[in-house]
Amino acid sequence: MTGTGKAHLSIALRIKACAQRKRVLFTSAR
Repeated sequence: MTGTGKAHLSIALRIKACAQRKRVLFTSAR
């Protein structure tokens, strides 16, 4: 069970990054 915390953290960061990118795209589209 080693490294599971790091994997979970990286996935969470990727999801956050994707959400932020979408927001930036929407705001720039306006």
